[in-house]
Amino acid sequence: NAALTFTVDNLDRGAAGFRIHPSGHLHRHKRYNEGSIDHLWAPSTAFIATPEHIAKRGGAASVGFVDVTVTESAIESTFIDDYRIINHDVRNWWRSDFKAMSWILSTPSPFRAA
Repeated sequence: NAALTFTVDNLDRGAAGFRIHPSGHLHRHKRYNEGSIDHLWAPSTAFIATPEHIAKRGGAASVGFVDVTVTESAIESTFIDDYRIINHDVRNWWRSDFKAMSWILSTPSPFRAA
C-alpha cells in the first residue's frame, strides 16, 4: 500500500503524536505493534473474506466494529460483535473456477422458488 509506505517511511515513528494506523481494508480484526506505531485492522460491517491469501495475514474474520478511545497516555480499542450484523463470507468470489464475482452475478442461480 503506497499510502501506508509513505506514512511509515517518512515519519519519525511516534513523532507529532502519530501513534496508530487504523485500516479496514482486509475485513479482519487485528491489532499489533510495530515500533512505536499500533496498527489496528477494523472489521467490516458488511461481509468477511476468508480466502487463504487474506486469511494467512491473520486477524479475526468477523463482522462488527471497533470502539477506539484515545487519551494523552493510551489508545484503547474494543472489538464490538453486534448480533444485528449478519456475517456474510464472500470467499467464493475469489475462486478461479467461479471466475470471480462477475460470474456469480451473470449466471442463473441453480435454485428455483417452489
